[in-house]
Amino acid sequence: MRAVILSERVLADTDVLFAAAVAHVARKLGRVKPLDPASLPDDRAQKLAALDAWAGSELDWRGELVRYYDDHIPLHLRPNPSLNAALRKLAATGVRIAWWSAGPEEAARIVIFHLGLGRRVEAVGIGASADVAERLAVELGAVAEEALVVSGDAAELAAARERGLGAATPDELIALSIATTAVAP
Repeated sequence: MRAVILSERVLADTDVLFAAAVAHVARKLGRVKPLDPASLPDDRAQKLAALDAWAGSELDWRGELVRYYDDHIPLHLRPNPSLNAALRKLAATGVRIAWWSAGPEEAARIVIFHLGLGRRVEAVGIGASADVAERLAVELGAVAEEALVVSGDAAELAAARERGLGAATPDELIALSIATTAVAP
C-alpha cells in the first residue's frame, strides 16, 4: 500500500456542521442579500454552486463559512485517537495520505487541522464521487491497486472497489496499520 485516501466522513460527520454553517451564512449575510437556506439543493456540490451564484462577487460567503467553522468546529468534531495513531504508523512506513471531501476546500482544510492531521495529509480532493479518490491516488503516485480508500459509507467503499481501489472501514485500517507496522523493519 502506497496511499490512503480518507473520506471526510471517516473521521467526522461534517454534514451537521456544514448545515449549521450555511444557516449561519444565511442569517448573517441574508440581511444584505436575502437567502432562504431551505431553498438550497440537498446535494452539497449543488448547494456550493447555488451559494456561489447567490453571493456573486458581492458577498464573501466562503469567508463567513470559514469563520463559522473556526469558531464552532470543537462543538461538532473530535479527533479519533486510534485512527490518528494508525495513520501515524502508516505514514512512518512511507504510506502517503490524502483527504476526500464533499467541500468546500476551505472548510475541509479546517476539519483536517482540527482533527490533528494537518501535517500528514498531503493532498485534498473535493467532490462527491469516487473519481476524486482515484485522482488523489494518482496525485500521490499510487496505482489503483496500491491505494486504499477509507470510509464508513458502504456506497463510497463499493464505488472505490469498482474503480480498482482498495477499500476499508476505519476499524479495518487500524487493524491493517497494526499488522503493517508489526512486520516493518
